[in-house]
Amino acid sequence: MIATIVTPTLNAVDYLKECIESARRNATRDIEIEHVIVDGGSSDGTVELARSYGLRVMQGKDSGIFDAINKGSFNSSGELLGEVLDGEDCTLSFER
Repeated sequence: MIATIVTPTLNAVDYLKECIESARRNATRDIEIEHVIVDGGSSDGTVELARSYGLRVMQGKDSGIFDAINKGSFNSSGELLGEVLDGEDCTLSFER
């Protein structure tokens, strides 16, 4: 199964690395994580950082966080929209 995580960003380079790495830690043998970054026009290296991880990045102006989340979720391939993380958010890891 593929679970999608959508992260709307705007100049979030200082926090995005931990956000991405925390999302990746939740992948399991049965669940693949698709992480989609929806960027609203960052100028601080956010897009370049996301691309360096091989993530799908959508760029362009939006009408706010909910518009960005909708764009990311409607343009994802996951069977499940697992989470929405802001660029400053991280997921919790649980022992398996």
